[in-house]
Amino acid sequence: MSLSRHSHLGEHAFSNLHGHEREGLTVMGRRSMLKAGLAGMAGLSLPGLLAAREAGAHSMMIIPFGIPDVLSVPSVPDYQEMMEAMAWSFAAFGEDTALVDFLRMCHLEPGQQLRDLMVPLMRGGMAQSNIDVTELDDSQLVDDWHFHFFPNVIINNFSFGYWLFRFLPDVDDPNYSTVDMWYFHRVPDTLETLPPPEPHAVIPEGETCGAVMDQDLGNVPVQQAGMRSPAAPGARLSSLEVRIAHMHDVLDRYLTGD
Repeated sequence: MSLSRHSHLGEHAFSNLHGHEREGLTVMGRRSMLKAGLAGMAGLSLPGLLAAREAGAHSMMIIPFGIPDVLSVPSVPDYQEMMEAMAWSFAAFGEDTALVDFLRMCHLEPGQQLRDLMVPLMRGGMAQSNIDVTELDDSQLVDDWHFHFFPNVIINNFSFGYWLFRFLPDVDDPNYSTVDMWYFHRVPDTLETLPPPEPHAVIPEGETCGAVMDQDLGNVPVQQAGMRSPAAPGARLSSLEVRIAHMHDVLDRYLTGD
C-alpha cells in the first residue's frame, strides 16, 4: 500500500520529516551490524539524526538482567520461578531458550546472584557458536541496552542481536499508528553464507504479536483514552518515566524552534 506524503501547513523543524516512508533499511556484515538508511528508518537524514544527538534528543537506559529488582519485588523469587519467567519471556519473542535449559541444571550458592551464572554460560555458549564477544563487558554481554532515537525508533540491543521498533503515524488519523518490528540475530563469524531472513508478516490489529508485546500494546488504547479524557488534563509522570518527559521536552523544542 502506498501512502501519500503529508503537506505541511508551515515551516517548522519537522518540515522534512516523513516518518511513514518505508525505505532504506538494510543489514550488512558478518556480525549483523546495522547499516541503515536513517531517512527511511526514522524519516530523518543522517546529518539530521546526528544533529539531534548533539542536541540531546535521543536517550538510552540499561536494563540489567539476573539481578533482583528489590524496589518492585522485595523478596527474591524462587530459583525455578525465575527460570519459568525467563523461559516465558524468551519464548514470547521467539528467542532460543537454550540458556534457560542450562540454568535449570544449576543452583545458586548463598550470596550468589543469577547474573553470576549467566555471564560464564553466555560467554561459553557464544564461543562454542563462533560468535566473538571478547570485547564486550559483562553488562554488554548480559543486559538489554535500550535506545530511543528521536522521534520514532527504539532499539533493544543484546549480545546476540537486537530488536528494532519503528512507529509510523497514520497519514490521516493522528491517533493511529503502525508499528514495524524487526528482530536481528548475530550469526557465527565462520558462516560463509548468511541464512535467508524470515518472510515479512503483517499482523492485523487485534491479533497476537507475542505474549510480551501483547501486554505492552494492550496498554496503549487505555492510555490513549485516558490522555484524551477531559477529566484528566495533562499527565503526571513518575520518576521512572523521565525519558518520556525528556522526549516531550525535545518535541517542544523542535516545534518552537528553540
